[in-house]
Amino acid sequence: MSYLLAILSGVLTALCFPKFDLFFLAWVCQIPLLFSLLKKTPARALRIGFVGGFVYYAVLLYWIPYVPAHYGGLSPVLSGLIYLILVVFMALSWGGFAYVFGRVGVSFPRGALVAAPLI
Repeated sequence: MSYLLAILSGVLTALCFPKFDLFFLAWVCQIPLLFSLLKKTPARALRIGFVGGFVYYAVLLYWIPYVPAHYGGLSPVLSGLIYLILVVFMALSWGGFAYVFGRVGVSFPRGALVAAPLI
């Protein structure tokens, strides 16, 4: 269930940006992720956050594989590999946030949600 909430959060966050133009979701898009991270060990929180970040960047940067293939003359396979590496690298930021959130949650269970904006 935690992974589904992280996926939902990733999709909702990506939909906040232009092209989809559902900007009002910015007020609630991270709530599923935060609830999925509550009472999780830091290692599990890192995995959950990574999944959410992967979905977010995969949806947000859907156009990236087209650019090197079309304008750079790269093969579609190589272009897709570059896209995958980029998405994985960027998703680590969500994983890092989730890890720190999990560490704070272990020490201060009630203070994790308060500390989330500071993280």
